[in-house]
Amino acid sequence: MDNRLRKQLIIAFIFLGILIVLGGGIYLAVKPNPTCFDNKKNGGETGIDCGGSCISCDLKNNPPLSVKTEPVILTAANNKVNLYFQLINSSNEWGAEKFTYHLILTGPNNEKQQLDYTDFILPHEVKTFILPQLDINFIPQSAELNIDKNTIIWQKPIEGINLQAGNPFIISGIKVIEPIDLTNINKNLYTFTKTLVLGMKDPEVTNLQKVLSQTPSIYPEGKITGIFDKATEAAVKRFQTKYGIRVTGQVGPQTRAKLNELYGSGASITSYVFDTKKVLKLGMQGYEIQKLQEYLALDSGYKPTGMVSGTFDKATENAVKEFQKKYGITVTGEVGAITANKLNELISQLTPTPAQTIPEQFESYEATLKVEGNVYNSAPFSFKRGEIGVVLCDKNNKPVTVGVTPFNNVLSGKTTSFVISWHYEVPSGLTVCTQETHINLLDINNAFVAR
Repeated sequence: MDNRLRKQLIIAFIFLGILIVLGGGIYLAVKPNPTCFDNKKNGGETGIDCGGSCISCDLKNNPPLSVKTEPVILTAANNKVNLYFQLINSSNEWGAEKFTYHLILTGPNNEKQQLDYTDFILPHEVKTFILPQLDINFIPQSAELNIDKNTIIWQKPIEGINLQAGNPFIISGIKVIEPIDLTNINKNLYTFTKTLVLGMKDPEVTNLQKVLSQTPSIYPEGKITGIFDKATEAAVKRFQTKYGIRVTGQVGPQTRAKLNELYGSGASITSYVFDTKKVLKLGMQGYEIQKLQEYLALDSGYKPTGMVSGTFDKATENAVKEFQKKYGITVTGEVGAITANKLNELISQLTPTPAQTIPEQFESYEATLKVEGNVYNSAPFSFKRGEIGVVLCDKNNKPVTVGVTPFNNVLSGKTTSFVISWHYEVPSGLTVCTQETHINLLDINNAFVAR
């Protein structure tokens, strides 16, 4: 072998060595680290992705996750399907941060539809999974539930969360609210005349707190102090948000008008005196017509009751005629001197009633049913997201419908209000028979420390 060839071979081997070193370095740099989820026996496990530094092989191969209550199907009036079931995790230490389950629905003609979901379950938890308003191609007769145990990612709760002490999320003040026919309510309650702002101490602040406290989602603290404090300001902001008023936290003209609309209609009827020299008749408008209607609303002959509009309309004229007929006055449908005197006489006999408050109210076009309540977070962390789920039952404790609402920024040491609304026909007289908070305490990315 001549020298030239020898030199070429030496150079080739040197380059080959350099390539091997570089390739090995690149491989080591990009090579994925062994994990407990790569479906390989590496990193010191005693089995595939179990044992050693990973979860125990018994937990992986025999997951303690099972069905406690088979799926219950509830057909809604809008031809959609509500469904719920319960799973139980019998591990006291480990929760499933993420897993997949499948629902196979079967129809009357053996047609099938599969639904796939991903969810979580905490250690030692019996969890109700609620699936409202499913859009199915048929009315299912049965539902088969399969848990994909190969998809389970086991995790312990975030350090600092002690589930042995119980659920850190406490539901309180939960109630079912049905639409109210406002025409049957006498709205002669409170009158608001002043601009109310932070720091004020005034009887009207007391009345403001009384009416706002009737809606826990607006004023969860419910304290009646007569002092316009930060909690009252926050409640006013929620009230303004609910009714589409510019959010200022102050009770100005627009907010006063809405409060008076909902909770008051001026001075008490027991203190009003009708002018006997003035005739009130069809077509007239004003405060005195409003007070006339308020009194007639108290009289059983006034139909429809509660129509306090301030306009002397045909219904008011008919009510005046009924009033005149009832008390032996010439029936004219107009309020003259004799009718006004009779009204004043009867009003003077009324006993002033203590102020009342109207319960939370909404009309059927807003919703057919609502559930309201509060959740208190006793955990040392705040959480970005979660949900509240309820099952509603009839008087025989038979499940009728379900509802779920998401909520965000569940702050540590704070109470969060929630509302679940139904927008399809549901029976009356329902009660909450199951109520649960679902917040993933296994996901470190769901937790944060509020400042």
